[in-house]
Amino acid sequence: PATAKTPAPAAPKTPATAKTPAPAAPKTPAPIVTKTPAVSKDPQVAQYDAIKQILPKLFTINGRPWQLVEGFFRESPTSLADWIPAGIPSATQDYSEFVPTRGQGYISLTVARINDTIYITEVYAYDAGLDLQQLPKLVQALPQITSFTCSNCLRNNKDTAGSVLPTDLPIAAPSTFKMLSLGGCKLTGSLPDSWGSWNTIEQIWVWDNQITGSVPDSWGNMKNLRVLYAEENELTGSLPDSWGKGSILDHLAVYLHKNHKITGNIPLSWGRFTGVLDVSGTNITGCVPDGLISTIIMDSSPESCSINDPNRELTALKNIRNILRSIPRAQNTNVLESWTDN
Repeated sequence: PATAKTPAPAAPKTPATAKTPAPAAPKTPAPIVTKTPAVSKDPQVAQYDAIKQILPKLFTINGRPWQLVEGFFRESPTSLADWIPAGIPSATQDYSEFVPTRGQGYISLTVARINDTIYITEVYAYDAGLDLQQLPKLVQALPQITSFTCSNCLRNNKDTAGSVLPTDLPIAAPSTFKMLSLGGCKLTGSLPDSWGSWNTIEQIWVWDNQITGSVPDSWGNMKNLRVLYAEENELTGSLPDSWGKGSILDHLAVYLHKNHKITGNIPLSWGRFTGVLDVSGTNITGCVPDGLISTIIMDSSPESCSINDPNRELTALKNIRNILRSIPRAQNTNVLESWTDN
């Protein structure tokens, strides 16, 4: 019989060796970054950089910078310090160019030395295009600007917002800004109601435009306004009684010549104003408050509202006094000095 094979003994299994985890690398702490405090830009450099950026957008024609702006920066020094000779309090940097199809264009910037720093104080342009949406940016960047004038800047697109007075201009303007002059610029829209809180502006010249709407009631609170020159526009409605009762100056002068759609009477409260009131070419009717008899300009002979007043003779004498006061002081000086309301 075959001998049974004895099976070979199984090799003993070696137990698996446990893996030793690699030691974690020590974390390196993030370096502490010390922020360098921002260094404020020199005000002269900041102003030049601002006008270099904003003026080509403000004075624009058909989406392109006005060619005189390009000429101005091409011909002018790049440092405001070089715009004004040493020892001189103020100076003007300007540029003009003759364009055969239109005539002479002109741009100028006035600078002044204030506390040993040069500041731009006045901006003037003639025969430009105009995007008024850029104006708040400009005045905000010029902390000592006193006036902005763009005369006959009618080569703008009146169908865009750039031809409308910006509502946020009073917020952007520094307290030094006293005069805005935009005559003959094809402006549209209305006189912004929001400007009623503008307490530092003194003169607004917007004649020969296409401004519509009424004279805002809120403007009676513009306590430093002394001239509103809005002749030859398309203003409507009546003169607001609130002006005579507001905080606006007594010596306010208002020019509304050829705003044919202004109607109604002159409010009696306006009798306190001593400046010129020009309502010729309007549809203002009725009597005139006594205080305005000697300063009003209208199409017909003014008739005093006090014609039935028992004190009308005294009122007439006061009007004569106001006329005499317009004569040079060399005449009637002693009489007028003693002629008081009492």
